[in-house]
Amino acid sequence: DVILLADSTIGGFLGATRISGRIVGTNGTETLTFANRRSGTTSFNLQIGSVAGPNDWGATILEPGDLVGQLIRVTAMAPRSISTNALTIGAHGIFQLNGFDHTVASLSSLGVDGAFYPSVLNSSATNPAVLTVGTDATSTTFDGLFGDGGAAPLGVTKVGAGTLTLSGSSTNTGPVTVSTGNIALTGDG
Repeated sequence: DVILLADSTIGGFLGATRISGRIVGTNGTETLTFANRRSGTTSFNLQIGSVAGPNDWGATILEPGDLVGQLIRVTAMAPRSISTNALTIGAHGIFQLNGFDHTVASLSSLGVDGAFYPSVLNSSATNPAVLTVGTDATSTTFDGLFGDGGAAPLGVTKVGAGTLTLSGSSTNTGPVTVSTGNIALTGDG
């Protein structure tokens, strides 16, 4: 297992890797940032998730790279691969559910660079997935997009009293459900 004693960053100069053990914070409030610090336009691909149990920490950040094409891709390999707290995705960040449903307290983005948008994809060829957003009842803005990323659809469910404002051009074919709260659309949202 990976134990977070404080706010931490995973990634840096790695290329592709997998963390198959659990990632847990000592008190559940530690921010975990996945970052790409590689040179050039090389992507950082990380697979996370453990069959031993869910990962648990504070907020999750997929930090953008400094260069166009310098992606950070985090792929779920089990249910609750990322924390159920706030999820923030940078301009070159991609979270792939990979056929596993996930719930996050809130969803927001760290800008768009014109060439690439923060993205949430299913990326499974066979299993549909649903991202549920809003358990903390706050209002946030996501300037990214939702997409299937594979043959199986991605659904999005909004819960909690807050408003999720969307401005990206999403292509997901799964259902978009508002259980409580609101989804507001602006621009191409």
